[in-house]
Amino acid sequence: MRAVLHAIVWLCLAGVLLTPVCAAPPAGADPNSEIGQWFHGLRQPGTAAPCCSLADCRMTDYRIGKDGYEALVAGRWVPIPPERILRTSNPTGRAVVCAAVVPVFQHPASITILCFVTPGEP
Repeated sequence: MRAVLHAIVWLCLAGVLLTPVCAAPPAGADPNSEIGQWFHGLRQPGTAAPCCSLADCRMTDYRIGKDGYEALVAGRWVPIPPERILRTSNPTGRAVVCAAVVPVFQHPASITILCFVTPGEP
């Protein structure tokens, strides 16, 4: 019985982790609109990889801390690695963060920042 329960938990976890999610425009936005195309066109700095994989892009609050930018992701302030900052225009007027958030049982979620775009011109 215990082995079956473990198998079910692992299958559910694998399903969550393997579900593809792409950079998404804000709720209600037309994916074919200019802003929708902007979200889908975001690429990880230095690569051709999209800013999404097992992640999602969203507009967020941000602040500048003693070590640089921080973004509010999954209810907590997360430092933005400088190499993850995209230097591009941003039509949303807000900061945008693309992050992989993996829940960890009985611990805070594991958060990996893929891309961050400041709200103004670079």
